[in-house]
Amino acid sequence: MPSDGKPEHELPYTPEGRQAFMTHKPTYGITQVPSALTNDPMPGCDPQGFPRIVLHNAHTEEILQSAAKW
Repeated sequence: MPSDGKPEHELPYTPEGRQAFMTHKPTYGITQVPSALTNDPMPGCDPQGFPRIVLHNAHTEEILQSAAKW
């Protein structure tokens, strides 16, 4: 979902999940803060790492979780 502040794009957080989300200070999206106030490691990470590097590419990815053990 895009981080645009629209109610229909709001994720169904638990109270604990909402609290954890609010502790993050990203440099993009509706909850962005100035880069000097961020606690996001993205500006200083090179390469950015998984899954962020995959999400910022020009294609889509799907992460599946199953009970099967490989």
